[in-house]
Amino acid sequence: MSRARISSLPWPECVETRCGGVRLPDQDRCLQHGDAEARAGFVSAVRAGAVCDLRGVVVDRQLLRELMGDRGDRAITFDRFMADQATFLGPADFSGCRFGGETSFEGAVFRGPASFDEVLFDDAARFTGVRFLREVTFDSARFAADARFDRAQFKGAGFECVQFDGVAWFEATTWRGRGTFIGASFVGVAWFTQASFDGRASFDDAKFAREVSFDRSSFGSRASFARCTFGGLAMFMDAGFADDVSFDRSVFAEEVRFNRAELRADAVFSAVQFRRPVWLEAVTVGRQAHFEHCRLTDQVHLADAHFAGGLWLSHAEFAAANDVGPLRAGPFLDLDNAVFGHRVRLSAKADVASAVDCRFLQGGDLRLVGAEVVLDGAILGGPTNVVGTRPDGNAGRRTRLLSVRRMDVANLRLVETDLGACLFDGAHNLDQVRIEGSDSFATSPLPRRWRFGQRRLPLFPRWTVRKTVAEEHHWRATHARRFEAGGSWNPPETRTPQWIAEHTGVPVAVVSPDRIAEIYRSLRKAHEDAKNEPGAADFYYGEMEMRRHSPATSFAERLILHAYWLVSGYGLRAWRAMLLLLAMLVVHGFLFASYGFASPAASGNPDYGFWSGYLYALNMLLLSPDSSVRLTLIGQLLRISLRVTGPLLLGLALLAVRNRVKR
Repeated sequence: MSRARISSLPWPECVETRCGGVRLPDQDRCLQHGDAEARAGFVSAVRAGAVCDLRGVVVDRQLLRELMGDRGDRAITFDRFMADQATFLGPADFSGCRFGGETSFEGAVFRGPASFDEVLFDDAARFTGVRFLREVTFDSARFAADARFDRAQFKGAGFECVQFDGVAWFEATTWRGRGTFIGASFVGVAWFTQASFDGRASFDDAKFAREVSFDRSSFGSRASFARCTFGGLAMFMDAGFADDVSFDRSVFAEEVRFNRAELRADAVFSAVQFRRPVWLEAVTVGRQAHFEHCRLTDQVHLADAHFAGGLWLSHAEFAAANDVGPLRAGPFLDLDNAVFGHRVRLSAKADVASAVDCRFLQGGDLRLVGAEVVLDGAILGGPTNVVGTRPDGNAGRRTRLLSVRRMDVANLRLVETDLGACLFDGAHNLDQVRIEGSDSFATSPLPRRWRFGQRRLPLFPRWTVRKTVAEEHHWRATHARRFEAGGSWNPPETRTPQWIAEHTGVPVAVVSPDRIAEIYRSLRKAHEDAKNEPGAADFYYGEMEMRRHSPATSFAERLILHAYWLVSGYGLRAWRAMLLLLAMLVVHGFLFASYGFASPAASGNPDYGFWSGYLYALNMLLLSPDSSVRLTLIGQLLRISLRVTGPLLLGLALLAVRNRVKR
């Protein structure tokens, strides 16, 4: 008989055309093509403990029924089972069986659904390259030795509550449907390297006693590792997750590595325990990453990590981490109620960084690039630096500190941080804060300007531009009189974003002038202690302004403050005192020339001209007046007025100059 060989196989092949099944003992045909007597003898031999050799055989439903028999409640035991490259045409139900010896399904094809539920594999089981074209389940099965599923293809598979006592090999496997390992137990090493899960993958409540590797694996749908226990090294390096992934409430007893992993959707690590170092270097999360309530006992490596949708670390506990970042947290970095047990250096780029009630037990260095930062209620157990930098060197938005309410700022040092919109009301030990850098605070409105062609010239301003706090801008925007300033108060750079009240649950209220005066007083002392007298002068001016406008200030004190403000800007505006002094000289000179000198006929005075009055007034202010000049009663009163007010105004002008230039 002429027959075509389908391949060169390592067993004697059936003589039937295009059949690669192994021959029956003492036969030239395989089990499928053998006669009824030969098949019955084969089944009897298998039941008696002989090898069940189905290599290359096409097993249809009838043949499998003969092989399995009428099991009833008893379990069938196969001492040794070999089905390499076999093809199972119909449903293959091996549930409850026991494979006592070596078991091999290498290259087998299951065209119908298959079940290995509650199967016991006493020896090594090989499913290398097997193809399950329909659903297959291994629920509650036990592999007492090594189990190899590398390069296997699954339409959908369930390994729920399965136990792997030896090494579990799932390298380069392909899962076209679901892949569930809920409650699975891996006593030995588990390898899922380069596995491809197109459907949903679930490892909830699984236990990995030793190393497990998902390096370079891909997950096309949702993946869940909730409540898993990883007793050994866990590796997810270069893995890809196209949909949401969850490790909620899992435990990592040893190192975990996600280096260069790509998680394109949400990543949830809530309430996870990391007992050894965590490696997330160069990881990419396409949407939100949640690490709330995590406990990280050892170091955390986040260099070059990118969380495009934000990073949530609220209530997380960093017991030993001392270097977090540099990382990119996208729109939001949440550190609310987090705890850093050691001094930490945190470097992150984010649009918003919230550390409400965060505890830095030994302080730290926070480099938050281009972020809007909220530190309400944060606890600083040691010196803490908040260093503001721009995203792209000198371009882009500066780091903005928006609020330090309820916070003890005694250990806080702010470097190159924008404080234009910062809320200081309710901060403790504000007089001990250290502020470094230029243009940190907002300024009072600029004077209005006249336009002359291409030039804009300032009108005579009501006051000089000075440093201000956001609370004054908010108060003046609601209480200031029309035309009180040359420009508008509360510009966009001083306004508190609405999300702060929504996020912290504390409304942003307009503060009374008394409280604003206390803020200015504390900031003034902080600058004075730092030997920054010119910077302190602006806060002294703000303090006096708020006292002048405060309803709690008495009427008499308010009059004095108004006069002090008008005459010299609280001893800080030299030009006011000098202009007023010049005006007084002009007025006194005119009055002296008109009414101050006695007539020449009655007093013997020479006939003074018009300019003599101005010279006499200037001489009286700067030098000693001519005693031979006879004055009228009005002239004597003018002399007393000039002798009293002239030195006073001159002294106020000199005081203002000194307050501006001293160091």
